[in-house]
Amino acid sequence: MPIFHIEKLINKNFKSDFAKNVLTLLTGSTIAQILPFIAAPVLTRLYGPEDFGTVALFVSVVHIFGAVSNGRYEFAILIPKRERDSLHIVILSFIIAFFASFFLFFLILIFHDQIINILNAPKLEMWLYFIPLSVLLTGTYNALNYFNTRKKEFRYIAFSKIYRSFSKSLIQIIVGFVKIIKGGLVLGQIGSLFFGNYQLLKVFLKEKKELKKISLFKIKFLAKKYKDFPLYTLPGSFLNQLSLYLVNFLVSWLYSITSVGHYSVASKYLGMPSVLIGRSIQQVYAQEISKKRQKHGNAINTFTSTLKRLLYLGIPIFIILFFIVEDAYAIILGEKWRIAGHYAQIMLPLFFIRFIATPLNITTVIFEKQKIGLIWQIGLILINLFVFTFTYFYNKELEFFLKLRTTLLVVYYLVLIYIVFEISKGHKGLFKAKK
Repeated sequence: MPIFHIEKLINKNFKSDFAKNVLTLLTGSTIAQILPFIAAPVLTRLYGPEDFGTVALFVSVVHIFGAVSNGRYEFAILIPKRERDSLHIVILSFIIAFFASFFLFFLILIFHDQIINILNAPKLEMWLYFIPLSVLLTGTYNALNYFNTRKKEFRYIAFSKIYRSFSKSLIQIIVGFVKIIKGGLVLGQIGSLFFGNYQLLKVFLKEKKELKKISLFKIKFLAKKYKDFPLYTLPGSFLNQLSLYLVNFLVSWLYSITSVGHYSVASKYLGMPSVLIGRSIQQVYAQEISKKRQKHGNAINTFTSTLKRLLYLGIPIFIILFFIVEDAYAIILGEKWRIAGHYAQIMLPLFFIRFIATPLNITTVIFEKQKIGLIWQIGLILINLFVFTFTYFYNKELEFFLKLRTTLLVVYYLVLIYIVFEISKGHKGLFKAKK
């Protein structure tokens, strides 16, 4: 059934705008995740753990730098009351992403060999030069995504996810079968970014009249006005992405690129509930609490109701996964991937608490509590470094590494949920919101 038919059914059967918007995004995310899930049994037989380890390192670098390539100004797109101001911030985000990517390309030219040696991934040598382009496309996508969110164009966001997913899987399968060039998994990642941006760009280009009025002076003014985003949110976001993907680098260095492949496959499919449901809820939640804050000064009711929704959805999903995940990996992906299923079972509690906490964490951004977010992210990276150091000095196996990291981070994410709860109270909470 085409997505626009599903959208009509959603509008007909659900009265709440929140529910409609979540379901629209959820539909797009579901289709987007079903496609690579269908492709997974083919891909895991066309490519080996080493290939998946290589693309995992490529994606890790792109995500770490792509997440901060806009200076985190894309978050500010939701805040201004005037539409023209939001357009200026989008342009500002594009400009910063371009110069950040150019600088990254310059660094790669100089330190290419050293980077390959550190990452311990010779297969990545040719594709390293494509990282700046991917970072630029990621930054563009992030800015356009938030602009579409502001305009409530959730349908286009849903389409962009489908385009990205379909193009990535198609390219990876075709290259894997043809075998004309190596690195089909990486090539698919790059191609998907082009197709994803194409859909989101349509809404932005509708603002032709307003775009002609873009002022460099206004861009500078807004860059200064929302300077807390690059000052505080950027370091925090960088540390957050680093903490998420640092494991790929550490596993490669401590163990092998093959181990990275198993770990990345375990994480990728275990994270599907967060991608399917969590991110969709986060985008709508961000738009809702932004309105609530402007109107009431707090968003405690929206926070509470969203937390309940996440718990109701997450608990049954992850309980079922605990009992079937290891066998499921072996049956669906192939017996050689059973070890990935075992790693997934170990990490289930961590992915569950992330499923709950990550959508709610956007509260710190909307309430402009970047300093608190930064402090929390610093703690997150310190925990990961502690786990790495302990594992390294005591020469522990990868399984121990994953168990220790999962235990510590589950507790830490519980702390985050409480902090966000207090922030959502606005002036009545422990962390008073800015007026």
